[in-house]
Amino acid sequence: EKLKQSIEETSFKKLSENEKKFGFEEATEHGVFFRKGMVGDWKKNLDPKIAKKLEETFFKEMKELGYL
Repeated sequence: EKLKQSIEETSFKKLSENEKKFGFEEATEHGVFFRKGMVGDWKKNLDPKIAKKLEETFFKEMKELGYL
């Protein structure tokens, strides 16, 4: 039951709704933190230079989590 509740409370939909209601510390002046929840959508919006820097800096973690 706890696992089910944890999954529900951390779903994209729930997190997005909570951001609209209560705000989210990591959001910027450029908009909301939880934008669309679509896999790969960041590629349309993130500057390629920044993406490259993130991949270089967090290569190990991104590889381990399946992002690379």
